[in-house]
Amino acid sequence: SPSSSSSSSTDLLNVGNACTRCLSSDHLITADLATQIGKNVIFVMTHVDVKGVETLLRYLAKLAKKPRPKGPAARQLLLSGERKEEGWVIRRRCIFQIWGAVASALDPERMRPLIPIILPAVYLATEKKNPGTRPDEGTEQLKELGSQLLDLLQVRLGHQYFAEAFNQVRTEIAAKRAQRSARRKMQKVQDPMQAAKRKMASQQNKVKAKRRKKELQKAIRTGELAMVMEKKVRVSKKNKRRRSS
Repeated sequence: SPSSSSSSSTDLLNVGNACTRCLSSDHLITADLATQIGKNVIFVMTHVDVKGVETLLRYLAKLAKKPRPKGPAARQLLLSGERKEEGWVIRRRCIFQIWGAVASALDPERMRPLIPIILPAVYLATEKKNPGTRPDEGTEQLKELGSQLLDLLQVRLGHQYFAEAFNQVRTEIAAKRAQRSARRKMQKVQDPMQAAKRKMASQQNKVKAKRRKKELQKAIRTGELAMVMEKKVRVSKKNKRRRSS
């Protein structure tokens, strides 16, 4: 009956929402967990209506653009000193794979209205970085996977439609960046004191980041990683209490 079908669709969507939220943690997500989550979400997306697909896609797009974590904890190092694959890489890879599977399963007509949700995150992953940017394994892996996803979308949606949608997304992202740049330049003129404080804070953060990286590398060499990580956790909790008081 229509009511039972609607209830079933709602239950499926709730399962999909719960699965996607499991991808939000940078520290708890693993490759095996992401693979299972991906399978579950793909099943849900191919069995709910377009509105349900759109809901899940929007949340995944939000997660895909979640900033790369900073600080020693973000390096996802095991206490034994072995490097673990970073959570943000696992999450974005899983999301790109979900999008690829859904794009292959859904009819192009159903997929076309959803493309503006997907493209911004994929474009950011595949665009050329500044010459001074040092590439890493995770970034390169996502860039390759994102390029494959773009190729798939182009084939599924048609070259002309894809080109128009891609150019629109590229134009919108460039416009937002130009606006931010203009605001920063205007701030230097209107409020030079605040602009100077912002620049100084940025420089201090870079110095602190380099110091943390050296401390972590030294801890790995000397076998004191567990002690260093425990100290970082204590300091972090102390700072949180200080901010909340």
